[in-house]
Order: sequence, then structure tokens, then C-alpha cells
Amino acid sequence: MLSYHDTAGGEGRAPEAVYQSFVLGLLANLGDRYRIRSNIESGLGRADILMSPVEAGGRGIVMEFKRLGENQSMDRQLTAAPSQIEEKRYPATLRAEGCRAVLALAIVFDGKRLEVREHSSDVAGDGQ
Repeated sequence: MLSYHDTAGGEGRAPEAVYQSFVLGLLANLGDRYRIRSNIESGLGRADILMSPVEAGGRGIVMEFKRLGENQSMDRQLTAAPSQIEEKRYPATLRAEGCRAVLALAIVFDGKRLEVREHSSDVAGDGQ
């Protein structure tokens, strides 16, 4: 479930890593329904969280986390996260595992406030 990239310290650590680790803890109870992986190589990069359904042909989930920085807008980050999911082709692993549909979640944190934007695609879809 956790990867080295979740726990490695230093300056290279993503600013949203704390939020991602918190969400991973919340997802731990879904282990009987989903295979939950963090910072796994998928497509052309590393997806923050991939959830593959245990049941064949179910809907997979990709989560991309963003933390709102100085002079950044919530809407801009909510648009950037799904674009990153598509450009980096994060759903590729889920599709290769037989997921018929993929739910992409853009999760943007600003302190204690968060917003989520979702995007769904079926197996024939191209993520748009």
C-alpha cells in the first residue's frame, strides 16, 4: 500500500504527501474490495493513488492530489490535476488489469479545506 515515495523525507518530497498519506489511511478499510497502491508507476509517470477493484471488470479509481500554493487558485489546480492524469496516462495500469471504467479524482487541499472534481471514462473512452 505505501511506497518509498510516500515516506521519503527531504526537499524532494511533494507538498501534498501529508494529505495523500492521510487519505491512504482512510482507504485501508477498502482492502477487501480494492487493491490500493500509492505512487505506483503507471502510464508515463507515478499516480498518487491507484485503486484496482478486486472483482474483475469493476471500476478503477485514480486519485491525483494537489496542495494549493501561494497565488494559486483552487479552480486552476482542480483543472490541472485531471489534465495531469490524462497527459501522464495514469489509467493505463487499471485498463491493463481489466477495468471497464475509470473514475479520476482531482483532490485539492488548501489547509483544512478541500475540493474534489471527478471525471469518468469507460473502456472505449480516451479519458476525455
